[in-house]
Amino acid sequence: LDSEASAGSKTAVFNGDFNFFNWPEEEFEALNRGVMRYVATAGNVEVESVDPDSDGSCGCAYPSYVPDAVVDRSNAIVGRLRQTAQAADPDIQAWLAALPRFQSFRIENQRVTVIHGDPESLAGWKFSVEAMEPVDNDLRSHFGCASDLGSSTTSASQVADFFHGAATDVFACTHTCLPFAQVFPGAAGFTLGGDGVVVNNGSAGMPNFRGSSHGLITRIASASLGVPEDSAYGITVGDLRIDAIPVHYDHEAWVARFLRNWPQGSPAHESYFTRIASGVSFFHVHQADRLKA
Repeated sequence: LDSEASAGSKTAVFNGDFNFFNWPEEEFEALNRGVMRYVATAGNVEVESVDPDSDGSCGCAYPSYVPDAVVDRSNAIVGRLRQTAQAADPDIQAWLAALPRFQSFRIENQRVTVIHGDPESLAGWKFSVEAMEPVDNDLRSHFGCASDLGSSTTSASQVADFFHGAATDVFACTHTCLPFAQVFPGAAGFTLGGDGVVVNNGSAGMPNFRGSSHGLITRIASASLGVPEDSAYGITVGDLRIDAIPVHYDHEAWVARFLRNWPQGSPAHESYFTRIASGVSFFHVHQADRLKA
């Protein structure tokens, strides 16, 4: 799909894994019928939750440095969701099964491609912040992959190949849990000779930074509209303005709902409650803002 946005128009795009914690039937239906009103792409959770031939995993394709216990808990979370999804109304199941793997948009004179993981895989990790070069050694040390260079890092030349292979100027992605934005000079694949940008919003529905209580979304708009007042970080590239925008949801209500659905001792509580309650203790805004890297 290559959509030409009209002047002044706005499009919200849900780029996968908008399902995850919402196993109660009423929450599953309300969320998906809400997202149906907008543009959406599949994430691995949507694919795995309605696939009758699923191997029972979450489909997250975690890198080797992610502990097995984390993988097992994610499998259990999606396993619980799968029970709800496969008993849901047939129209919701059919819609989820038919979601495209990407969406492409023309904004001004540039092309933006919205994906879930990376250009090679729906659940790929090549656009994770810990994979990007130049590497963040502190972050990689936290994940235990500081010495695992080469096979698990993504070079600027690889990213340039991705831009040219997709004939696009911007990749907007998610999936890998932590946000970042990075510019690649001269790498654009549609506006040849222009700069390319990879922007990963991390999570819209969970905190992304130490001590925070809000999510993040990616805003991509005409540069003529200026810099949003609430931009956490961003860049103007050609005729586009790209920003990470905080999502200030009702934090206390979200924590209470999470605890109702995933009490202490549950797999989601073990993996995510600390993050939901108080943010990602080891990650800061300056690590996500790689626009001058």
